[in-house]
Amino acid sequence: HLHTPHVVHLHDTRAWTSSGRFGYRCRRALYRLLVVKSHACFVACADAVKERFVVSLGISASRIRVVRNAVDPQRWSAAPSAERGSLVFGSAGRLQPEKGHGQLIGAVGQLARRGIACRLRIAGGGSRRGAYAALATELGIGDRVELCGRIANMHSFYNSLDVFVLPSVSAEGLPMTILESMAMRRPVIATDVAGAREVLTDGVNGLLVPPNDVPALARAMERVAGDLPLRERLAETAHRAILSSFSRARLVREMAETYDNITSGATSASAPPPT
Repeated sequence: HLHTPHVVHLHDTRAWTSSGRFGYRCRRALYRLLVVKSHACFVACADAVKERFVVSLGISASRIRVVRNAVDPQRWSAAPSAERGSLVFGSAGRLQPEKGHGQLIGAVGQLARRGIACRLRIAGGGSRRGAYAALATELGIGDRVELCGRIANMHSFYNSLDVFVLPSVSAEGLPMTILESMAMRRPVIATDVAGAREVLTDGVNGLLVPPNDVPALARAMERVAGDLPLRERLAETAHRAILSSFSRARLVREMAETYDNITSGATSASAPPPT
């Protein structure tokens, strides 16, 4: 039906939305043509995602509402930290180049050369698993890096960490792993990609570093490794940010308002003119 409202959710900034590759340019051109002919409304998970689709896809900013991702703080409650012997950094995501796990392993290699006792756990499967295992062995940290594969119980995984690291170089929206770690009172180090800075304020409730910068990532990891009060402060301010701004209750309320506005507008548009 011509007046049936359509809602499109925009979750990330993958390569096709900006890459100069011919196939991706064709895809964007087709998308623009479809957008012009449709009456769809759009919901983006972050301001950065909205901006990408406005600039690269030609969608009018007025057609995109931002409803930031959120988590249920009750589900992601943290267990008390256990004594681990050495600091455990962790990350989670597909083992693909855009997720930056190769750079993270490189940063752990730099910490090892500086004599900093730490381990790394990475949850997720993907095509680069063999390459990353080989990289860890090449750097002499094979015994410090654990590629855990796909994990069903992420709550338990986060509890096994002291610090969560998001090393992505591209393709993110507003990463759920950041929000889950913050809810679990884990200090977060993240690359400044997409919506990360809409959640994290550098030095306040997390640390932000440039993407694809292994020395900067290693420096941030070394900083938190040597400063327990900093880790505790970042963890507590991160948890408060989740409760105040990134709880599921807020997302449900904003999404309901968004759909109510869309359906109200469609009803008005389809109503017959007054006689």
